[in-house]
Amino acid sequence: YDPVDPQVTTAISGLLKIEADRGNRVAAVRALGALRATSEIDALADAMGADDKLRSDVLDAYVRIGDTSAARYAIPLFESQSDDLAAQAMLTGGRLRAADCVEPLQKVYATGGPKKGVVGTVTSVFSPERRKAALKALALIGDPRSESMFLSELYDKDPDVRQACYDGLARMADPKFLALVTRNGQ
Repeated sequence: YDPVDPQVTTAISGLLKIEADRGNRVAAVRALGALRATSEIDALADAMGADDKLRSDVLDAYVRIGDTSAARYAIPLFESQSDDLAAQAMLTGGRLRAADCVEPLQKVYATGGPKKGVVGTVTSVFSPERRKAALKALALIGDPRSESMFLSELYDKDPDVRQACYDGLARMADPKFLALVTRNGQ
C-alpha cells in the first residue's frame, strides 16, 4: 500500500479530541486503522482512555495497523471487568504476535478455576472463556515460553483448547513437534 501523508492522519487523529459526535470519533478510529497510521497509535490509546465505548474499535484499529508496539495498550485490558473486552484485548495481542503479551497472557491462563472460600465459591473474577481467549492468543503468538502450557493441555476435554495447543506448537515451528502436529491434522 502507499504511505499516507502524515498531515492526513494527524488531521483525522485530531478529530478524536475535538469531535463531539461519537459516531464521527468511531469513524476516525476506523479510518486510522484502515490507513495503517502507525504514527497515531498513542493518539488512539488516548482516545480509548477518554471514551470507554471506543475501546473495541481502537483494538480493531491496532490489529489493522499491525504494529506490535500497540499491544502495550491492550495488556491492561486483559483484566477488564468485561469478559468480552478482555478476550478481544488478549486476541489483539495475539494477532499482533506481541512477545510482550506472553507473560500477562500466561498469568491470565494460570488463574485457574473458581476458588473455594470460607463462605462460598468466588467466581466473579474467573471466566472459562477468558482463559480460553488467553490460550488462543498465546497460540497466535507461538512463543517457546508457552511450550509447557501447550503440551500440558493437548488432551483437554475442550476441542477449542486442544486446537489452540496444536496451533501454538505449530507456530513455534520447532521440528521436534512436526510429527505431533501433522499427525493431528495440522
